Amino acid sequence: MAKLVIRLHGKKFMTVDLVEGKQYFAGRDQNCEIPLNNQKGISRSHLKIFQKNEIWIAELVSRYGSLIFEGESAESIQLEKDAVFQVPPYEFSLSRVGNNPRRYRPPK
Repeated sequence: MAKLVIRLHGKKFMTVDLVEGKQYFAGRDQNCEIPLNNQKGISRSHLKIFQKNEIWIAELVSRYGSLIFEGESAESIQLEKDAVFQVPPYEFSLSRVGNNPRRYRPPK
């Protein structure tokens, strides 16, 4: 299982336990699975978080919003273990929880 911690201006705002196979929208719209406060630069539907081939992905769905990863603007990012990204003024951090580590298995 993965856990998403969201901070606003450095203070914990929300924690979301991400369920495998489910997609999440984050934005000002209160119908979003991750509702964000009405802050400058946050769209009604700003960001989509979903799984593809067991990897969590964050994808910008806003035309005018931003998604920042490692100091660079991005349209979509793969959320590896302990990934941190920003949707200013929010900061998102993903961590994996539980005993299900992904292991590399060499081809036979």
